[in-house]
Amino acid sequence: MDAGTTLSDNGNSDIFLAKLDLNGALLWANSFGSTSNDYAVDIQIGDDQRIYMAAIKRFNVVFDPAGAAPAIPGGGSNDMVIVAYEADGSYRWAHLAGGNGTDITEMKISSNGSLFVLGQFSGTQTFDGSTGSIDLSSGNSSDVFLLKYTVGGDLSSATNVTTSSFKAEAGQMTLQNDVISVSGMVNLTGSLASSDGNTVSYDVLNERTFIAQYDTTGVLNAHLIFSGDIGRNKSLALAQNDNSIVIGGEFEQTMIITDDNGDVTSRSSLGEYDGYVLRFGASLGGCLGDFNGDGEVNTTDLLTLLGDFGCTVNCQADLTDDDQVTVADLLAFLSTIGLPCN
Repeated sequence: MDAGTTLSDNGNSDIFLAKLDLNGALLWANSFGSTSNDYAVDIQIGDDQRIYMAAIKRFNVVFDPAGAAPAIPGGGSNDMVIVAYEADGSYRWAHLAGGNGTDITEMKISSNGSLFVLGQFSGTQTFDGSTGSIDLSSGNSSDVFLLKYTVGGDLSSATNVTTSSFKAEAGQMTLQNDVISVSGMVNLTGSLASSDGNTVSYDVLNERTFIAQYDTTGVLNAHLIFSGDIGRNKSLALAQNDNSIVIGGEFEQTMIITDDNGDVTSRSSLGEYDGYVLRFGASLGGCLGDFNGDGEVNTTDLLTLLGDFGCTVNCQADLTDDDQVTVADLLAFLSTIGLPCN
């Protein structure tokens, strides 16, 4: 920060939010906090330049730099808060997103400005919005939640991604072409939820990685749950583009993955824990070349690839993720011809 800006805490660790221009010059800086330890856990900026921050606080905190909005109350336990600001740092809204036992792991913003929040919780938690609240209850230990906020701060949905007999943990989230991919860990028995009322049950021996794909209304469209022997596995990273989704993590002993096309991949660890990186089609199947989404890789998709040949910007047929369409992409495409897709 430049020499002209000084921020002071309220007695312990506080939160600061600052904006710099492309040359590193400070445009503005604000701080927020109580007499206890408060800190930020994630920040996202939308296409409209609005800023969203997830934070943890214990006591009353005013998140409005102008001091006009009332404090978000707290009773001494860790509360999760989601706060929205304009590009100039002025306050929009702030809402409690669960109390003690709630953790936010990641936030993403969709093309229409909706804010999606992934996390985990235990017990019964209340998630607030501008015009109402939604309560969620976990199973016997912890479960994964997915929230959706409108630009104005309305909580349009709150979903128990998992309902577990033991514990489930949130991992990572991607948002690509309005498809939300969520990873995490499940254990023993439970189910993955969908906003249309359908559920997918699971029964696993130990801690297992899962990936669940939702549309922006919360409908579960695809999923994977890794299996194996008594050894554990978990996700540590998740990435997605138009054509594929990549997950990385760690596992012990044997890990078995069956994708949505029924294709099986098995890996065995060499030591106590090994790392893994796996790549799937964008809809969690094996078909990277189904460009027109008709459920198979065929000559129509080949014509799309040939028409994209030589492309170097925003290439639909870039199957090798190197920002160009070359012979390597043609070879990758030919290996998928005839495969059924989701």
